[in-house]
Amino acid sequence: REALGSIKVAYSEGQVSLNGQDVEGSIRTPEVGRLSSVFSARKPVREFLLPLQKQAARDNDIVAEGRDMASVVFPEAWIKIYLDASVESRAKRRYEQLKGLGIKADMKSATRDVTERDARDSSRDIAPLTRTRDALYIDSSDMPVDEVVGMVRKTADEGAVK
Repeated sequence: REALGSIKVAYSEGQVSLNGQDVEGSIRTPEVGRLSSVFSARKPVREFLLPLQKQAARDNDIVAEGRDMASVVFPEAWIKIYLDASVESRAKRRYEQLKGLGIKADMKSATRDVTERDARDSSRDIAPLTRTRDALYIDSSDMPVDEVVGMVRKTADEGAVK
């Protein structure tokens, strides 16, 4: 709890900074992914982050990704998308992402990490992974990225007209 008081998080022009340092690239590492899943289940962390996330949305047009964005952080969002994919597809994407970042990875570890995170996030007491009834469900297991982006963009365009 005390450590949270010394943390300064800022969001500006699509970039997240922590204590004045750009952390946009750093937050994609396997270690940060594992730790975020563990720490995000802790009440003091949730209480610290929730107002920051809501403020970022008040001050900016944002696209938020996360396992509780639609259910807890932004339940009033005008567009909610539950983007899903098989464990195998997500592990392969994660493996490719890590390779692209120059981080040593293998498929077995990527699959284990995805499976463990799913179990941890689905069963946590605070803000568990859940699909809201009003979210558009997209199974992207067998879809190329550009097709997923097209579906999301179309949904956003249609939602903006309503």
